[in-house]
Amino acid sequence: MKQITLLMTLLAFTFGFSQAQKTDYADFKEGFGDVVYTPQSFEHPSGAQAWGGFANMNTDLYPLTFENGGNISFDAPASADGAEIYFRFEFNPYPDTEPSLNLPNHIVTTGANVIEIPAGTNTFSSFLLYIVDRDVAVSLNSISVTTYDTDGVTALKTEYADFKEGFGDVVYTPQSFEHPSGAQAWGGFANMNTSMYPLSFENGGTITFDAPASADGAEIYFRLEFNPYPDTEPSVTLPNHIVTTGVNVIEIPAQGANTFSSFLLYVVDRDTAISLNSISITSDDNSAEPPAPEPASSNYADFYEGFGDVVYTPQSFEHPSGAQAWGGFANMNTDLYPLTFENGGNISFDAPASADGAEIYFRFEFNPYPDTEPSLNLPNHIVTTGANVIEIPAGTNTFSSFLLYIVDRDVAVSLNSISVTTYDTDGVTALKTEYADFKEGFGDVVYTPQSFEHPSGAQAWGGFANMNTSMYPLSFENGGTITFDAPASADGAEIYFRLEFNPYPDTEPSVTLPNHTIIDGENVVEIPAQGANTFSSLLLYVVDRDNPVSLDLVRVTANGASAGLEDNVLNSVKMFPNPAKDYVRFSSNSNEDLNIQIFDMLGKSVLRVDNVRNAVNVSELNAGLYFVQMTLGTQKSTKKLVIN
Repeated sequence: MKQITLLMTLLAFTFGFSQAQKTDYADFKEGFGDVVYTPQSFEHPSGAQAWGGFANMNTDLYPLTFENGGNISFDAPASADGAEIYFRFEFNPYPDTEPSLNLPNHIVTTGANVIEIPAGTNTFSSFLLYIVDRDVAVSLNSISVTTYDTDGVTALKTEYADFKEGFGDVVYTPQSFEHPSGAQAWGGFANMNTSMYPLSFENGGTITFDAPASADGAEIYFRLEFNPYPDTEPSVTLPNHIVTTGVNVIEIPAQGANTFSSFLLYVVDRDTAISLNSISITSDDNSAEPPAPEPASSNYADFYEGFGDVVYTPQSFEHPSGAQAWGGFANMNTDLYPLTFENGGNISFDAPASADGAEIYFRFEFNPYPDTEPSLNLPNHIVTTGANVIEIPAGTNTFSSFLLYIVDRDVAVSLNSISVTTYDTDGVTALKTEYADFKEGFGDVVYTPQSFEHPSGAQAWGGFANMNTSMYPLSFENGGTITFDAPASADGAEIYFRLEFNPYPDTEPSVTLPNHTIIDGENVVEIPAQGANTFSSLLLYVVDRDNPVSLDLVRVTANGASAGLEDNVLNSVKMFPNPAKDYVRFSSNSNEDLNIQIFDMLGKSVLRVDNVRNAVNVSELNAGLYFVQMTLGTQKSTKKLVIN
């Protein structure tokens, strides 16, 4: 069967490697007891353990205490209506679970669901979901936990600042702040999460936030005032700060006995929209901030980037009357790109009853604006409750931008589990994807997205199972290869792969490949000829204990398959070192001229060198992630490059 090439290396034209945003929503992606998880969908099969369930992996929520009670709320599509579920809180993950709290069984209804949590003094750091019904996939969205304040009704204050109040003609869009040329010099943004006040810093403190790559290099500063203007003194203006991609920390000097009930943000740069996420402020007397969450890997589109004054809240999209006619939402899950629909395809999503009748449409573009052509606008679609499918016509164009538009004004439209399917040559069935996904750990190993660890206390036989079953069955009559990309942090780690007929216990025939010592960059593991044997289980084992190992783009290829043009280039050209500092070196076993073009995260060409003989000087480029397009004769390929 023909395979689609979803090479992440072509993300030169997107914003794909920005930091993940923090979220207040539970993420029950860790199944146990043989239950089945797909993003936002939970199933308890007949063959699974009676105690099987799903564990929340967004540990930013912990610890949880409900001294005055609280609630669990979520949104459910029509397909989940009538399903029976329940939630459980535990002191810590198994086996240190007591004290614990089982909430009563709940019958899911379409739309908003709320489950009350009784008051108590216990503290919990484990939050579990159980599906009572067997063999039914239940979708639940935006699962959140609220702790009540002393009145037993209102929500306890949240920790993040919300600078949605602009003054002096600045421009605010959700989590994006702009100081236009025509705005007042004193224009800025006021935090409207007043539950944080009053603030005091007798021993100093910190302001922390997360910034995407698009904000890198922007200049900002914060100011604390006694009260909002005009009763501002005492006040303190913190030094200007140059934003860096990822986590930023700004120190607050000791302020003695002063208290502050006004927290302001100022953007020094003019005419630049700057995104800052999860802005929190901590007094040195308080506990340290929680660690940033791991970015989640998903095959679903994520349209959290609004443009043209539209309004995004998690999985809800609104086009207000005052927004631009061209306003819409851009998919920021760049793992999906590039997209090609040679045999057509479809967009599918699930919609709750509240979205029924809304009018929307999708658009594909070659790259994000302004390099958009060729593009494809799909016809307007009237949303129906439950599953929706929109067909994509066949064509040879390639797209690295996927946009959503809401036609109706002033209506918040919720769409869940938006996915794109590319058809195979029959124009009906889904095209296989090629990359292994070893997210299922067994024997007490530890998986976090694309990172694999074999702790000292784990079983000797512990490993990781590939859950991309679209790859199976695999056969290697003439042998084959496993290829993957490894960052510098994995260099020298020892791993091995194993192929089995089926998952345990029906494993034979099987083959265990020799141990492989990882090198920085591209790695190739040979698979010897296996005759007529077929395999439907691919396992990864990490030999080193207590050492998290990151592997990217793990691909299995049978030697009998013809190599594509990109494969030829990748096999012919080696690029090293990676990460690089001053020079990147290239070696090729081809006599054809090698031309190099380097793109930044925004898809802008920053360096081009033709007829490369040995090395390319990159010392003038800023540190960060780049993409190197290599042209060998008429063939092209793209690789990631990190510059320190």
